[in-house]
Amino acid sequence: MTDLDVVLAAVVAGGVTRAYKPNEAPDNAPMPYSVVSVTRDLPGNYALTGAHGTETRRATVQSFDSDADGALDFDRMAVDALQDKVPAFSGFVCTPWRVQVGSALVRDPDNQGVIGVTTTLLCTVSAT
Repeated sequence: MTDLDVVLAAVVAGGVTRAYKPNEAPDNAPMPYSVVSVTRDLPGNYALTGAHGTETRRATVQSFDSDADGALDFDRMAVDALQDKVPAFSGFVCTPWRVQVGSALVRDPDNQGVIGVTTTLLCTVSAT
């Protein structure tokens, strides 16, 4: 399982019934829905040998609906499914997810006024 698969499965298990990987939400997807992505940062520290010790992973959840309540509900469910939980990334020891930054509600005037909210969580990983 990829890191993204692990995070997506946790979000779906947390109650977000329509969650997709980037660019996989169908056209005219029923709302509300969320898009989940995972990114890796550069190594966080190095030993004198030049080997790195830790890295940061970021999970970004973008939730959309035609009204604020639906977008915020899916965002809350996704955050609750991840925050303070330790991801099961293969080959790594991980800290629990913690919210790094949330965003204000954003309305897309070019898409029938769809409301979106984005939350980014992070965890620190170290190879086992």
